[in-house]
Amino acid sequence: MGEPRTANISGVGKQFAYRLLLEVEHVPRALAALAELAAPNQPGGSTLLLPGGRRLDLPFSKDAATVEQAWDPGGWLSLDAVLWFPLDEALAAYLEDEPEELVRARAEGGASVGYVYLYAHPSSDIVGSLAELELVAAVSRMSDLFHDSVVFRARLATVLERCGARAGMLDLEHGDLLVFWLSGQRIEEPAFVAQLECSGWDAFEGAVRRALEERAPSHPLP
Repeated sequence: MGEPRTANISGVGKQFAYRLLLEVEHVPRALAALAELAAPNQPGGSTLLLPGGRRLDLPFSKDAATVEQAWDPGGWLSLDAVLWFPLDEALAAYLEDEPEELVRARAEGGASVGYVYLYAHPSSDIVGSLAELELVAAVSRMSDLFHDSVVFRARLATVLERCGARAGMLDLEHGDLLVFWLSGQRIEEPAFVAQLECSGWDAFEGAVRRALEERAPSHPLP
């Protein structure tokens, strides 16, 4: 995936990542859609300077000193995000060691989760002509939440639909992907497939479809 995730954090255990594969020109649209999944009333935020002089205000930031940054379609964009997770069994398990937060989540119907590390960059290891958005879990416990929260995965599917994404998957770091969106369609029962390296979209889509047809019924959480 180019830059290793663990370059940003050390000793965090599992770092699962949602990976959204899309056309480069749709990255700003996808970021705007992701912004609607941000936790409410977060301080800070930043402005993304887009080609052609356009500006995109986001509730995500790089650091306290960076208010604006330019988006280079051929480079890396790095932001920190706090996202809103609706209450489900996965979120309740995530908060089980924080009883006061769990009570608040039950009252408010969800909770803020962060920081989540958000990257936008060219897709180097799957399909080089496309772009990729990554939402990377900061710690193992958050990785488990990414894996287990069906409700949040459904919210991500709405982002994929709105930005015309090609694929959506959860990268489990052990050579497996949980594919839940492909070619404009949500996969209702996401399938685990071996991580693939393909030279173009047609080869990638074909390989994933074959893996989905042959998929095992389940895959244990590492």
